[in-house]
This record gives sequence, C-alpha cells and structure tokens, in this order.
Amino acid sequence: MPWKQVSAGQYERPFDATDFLMKTVCLSAAAYSREHWTVNIIARGCFGSSNTDEIIAALRRAWIQTRYNYPFIACVSEDNKHTYEVANKTSLQEWVLDSFFVEDGTFDAFLVNVRPRTYSSIHYFPNSSELVMRSHHWQVDGVGSLNLMNRFFHFFSADEKAPTFGDEAKNLPPGLSEAAGFPTSATQAAEDKAQEMFLGFVGNLPSIGLAIEAPIQGLGGTRRQNQGFSSSTARLLVAACKQREVSVASAVHAAIAVAAQEMKTESPIAKNYTSVAAYNYRPYLLSPYNDANAFPMGCYMLGLPFSHSPADFSTHAQEFQKMYHQPLKRSETPLFEAYDIYADKMAIVLSQPPPPSMPPASQPQLSSLGIMDGRLQATFSGKRNVSIAHVEVVTDMMTPGILLYQWSWAGKFFLSANYNEAFCKDDYVEKYLARTQEILFQELGVKVEKLGAKDEVRSSRSFQASSSMPA
Repeated sequence: MPWKQVSAGQYERPFDATDFLMKTVCLSAAAYSREHWTVNIIARGCFGSSNTDEIIAALRRAWIQTRYNYPFIACVSEDNKHTYEVANKTSLQEWVLDSFFVEDGTFDAFLVNVRPRTYSSIHYFPNSSELVMRSHHWQVDGVGSLNLMNRFFHFFSADEKAPTFGDEAKNLPPGLSEAAGFPTSATQAAEDKAQEMFLGFVGNLPSIGLAIEAPIQGLGGTRRQNQGFSSSTARLLVAACKQREVSVASAVHAAIAVAAQEMKTESPIAKNYTSVAAYNYRPYLLSPYNDANAFPMGCYMLGLPFSHSPADFSTHAQEFQKMYHQPLKRSETPLFEAYDIYADKMAIVLSQPPPPSMPPASQPQLSSLGIMDGRLQATFSGKRNVSIAHVEVVTDMMTPGILLYQWSWAGKFFLSANYNEAFCKDDYVEKYLARTQEILFQELGVKVEKLGAKDEVRSSRSFQASSSMPA
C-alpha cells in the first residue's frame, strides 16, 4: 500500500508481507535488548582533511542531506506500519543527536556491545578512520545499504548548502510488493506453487548444521572474521568459475556446503542442507524504483528456500548455479503472483522456536555482494576529496548460525564470517572459514595469495588479541 498523509506533517505506510517478515525475524532477540540482522556498512579511508572536528562537522551535514533525500532513515516502524514525520528545526536537531555518533573505541568493540536504536545511524571512528552506517534490515537490504553509503559520500564530498525540509516525504520508498508490481490477489496455481516451495523448506528441517555452543546465559555480541585475497587470486578464481560454467557465488556456496558437511553437528534427523538464499530484486523493480541512486532505501530482496542433499563440490556447484539463475521476473514464474502469501508463511515459521525434538538452526548462510565497486565508489571528488581503501558489510547475528559474505573490492576477493560469540567460538569459526576457502580454491585449482597485514584486513580475531573484550 502507498504512503498516505494522516495528519499535518505525518505520513504512514502499512507493512507489506516482506516488511512483516523481516521485522519479525529481526526482533527475535528483542528480549535480550538485541536486534538480529542489523546491517553495518564499514568504509575505511581518507575523508579529505586531517582536522577531526572539521570532518565530524562535514559528516553531520552530509547525514542531514541524506535525511532529506532518503527520509526512510528517520522512520519509526511500529504496530505493523512505517511512520514518518516531516522535520522542523527542533526535531531535526533531536534526530541528529539520536542518529549521529563519534566513537572513541574500535568498531569490533562497538559491534560486540551495540544495542538497537530507533533510527538508522552513522558512527565515525576517528582513531581508525572508519565510517559505519547501521540500518534496520526491514528498512533496507545489503545492496541498498551500499548504494545509500555511496550517496552519503556524494553529499559529504559536495558539501552543499543544507536542504530546506518540508517536502521530503515525496522521497519515501514503497514496499517491495508495490515497487515490484506484485498483484494483490493470486491465482490458485500461484498459491499452490508458493505452498510447494514453503513445504519444501519446512519439510526438510532441521538442516545439516555446524557445531555450536549452548549459551550459559542470554546472548553475546556479534563478531567477525574475514580474509582477503590478491587481485591475481581473484582473477584466477573468476577464470576457473567461467571454465566450469558456474558463478563465483555458486562456487563459494558449494564450498560452504561441503565444509558444513564435514564439520556438522551429529543429528539423526538432519538429512539435507536447507536454508534460504538471498536474491537482489532491484533490477526487476518497476521504474523509477529500479534506480539505486533514487531509491537506495527499501528492503528489495527475496529470500527463497532451498534444500540440497549431501554431495561433492561439483554437484553442489551445479545445484547452486541452477538455484541462483532461476527465473526471477514475475512474468516468468507463478511464485511471485503469490509472494506475499509465501512471505507470511515464512514469517510464521521463522519467528517460532524449533520444537523440543529439533536442534537449533545452525546452518551457514551466504550473502553474495558481487563487485562492490559498482555500488560504492572508491573516490569522490568535490569540495572534499574522499578515497575509500576498504569496504565491508557486517550483519548483527543473534542466532546460532554463521553468515558468510563474499565480494570483491578494488580487484581483490574477500570472504567473511559474522557470528554470535555466545554460540560460536573464534577458533571454530576460524577453522570453518579456512576449510571453506581450502575447498573452494583446491576444487577450482586456484593458486592462493592472501592479503597480508599491510592490507589491513581486520576482524574480531585481531581485536581480541589486543583488547579485553567481555566474553
């Protein structure tokens, strides 16, 4: 449903099925004052000045520009609806105080201890020259977050006159169903297809999963590990995948699956690797919503289930290739005639704890971000010249599973793992990530050249070695 003005300066839009699904899952840790799946975009680089106070002031101005152009970052999402109030001078100042922060410590210490906030937020870490943008996953997907950060740096570099608020509600984004043109009613064939896919997911649970720790009390914080590989390794990886006629994402996911089979927790009822694959749906949206610069905000992704039997690398790679390249246009498959029905069903099953006889879901998941350079520029030229040395997406994890990201930046290839410290020990994640990399490169016959310390590939692992983070 579209946005409607409900009173002077106040606009509302009811949740669609995707909004409801995402927020249901994200709030699964609310009892512990945590939020699952909050999206963090980390950019490390040079922000055009050596004067910290000057940088902070310019970042704040850019954040206000971002608010005007993409006001969804200042929405409140409660009671199954999004609410936006047009900013005035007083409310704008209050919003900046609630969403713009300068941090004294490191990002990894921050990540472990951070708690949910009402709005999307920006965090500047002057000691490491890092900027972090945090957003609720029900308001934006990972690809959109990169586009939003790109627009933020555009505003920061241009450093133009502050906008006049009052008409910014025109820039509020629609939900996925409206932006994609999904119909409000479905044929019986479409409903049957949605039900078939849904049952194909729940009927194959529990999934093969990784060994996890049983938390003694409550939840811990999110930790990360990543590894970067040289440009020569990245080129060899792409060439090897082309020779096998699979995408990099398919090959990486195959390695993730094989490593999970080898390191799985023993369960007599877990037969398949069953999970949900993420698809960027932005290319299929109606115009103008398929313009990432105009509409970076919005959760415009699909989460479609799959279930694969244990297999070797080559078999998994071919299965994932078919899965990732299935038809996604609404005109090509009946599923999307009933996507909202499917999403409602998924919201119900994903919001419930597993039955007592079923082990906790601990299967690894993959989010493939592809070539990040196409979404976030490395340099910005304007009143302030900006150069970005490294970009990473990190997602707050409040469940037992490990979320892996794969992407390339500046020609280099990266693979990372995000996990909750209460369920996964650093040594175990390090071992799993190393085994995944080993399978990937060995199966493809790729000579590996890792990035060294000088390339500043950071992780919670290195943070732990040099600080006293709470357990």
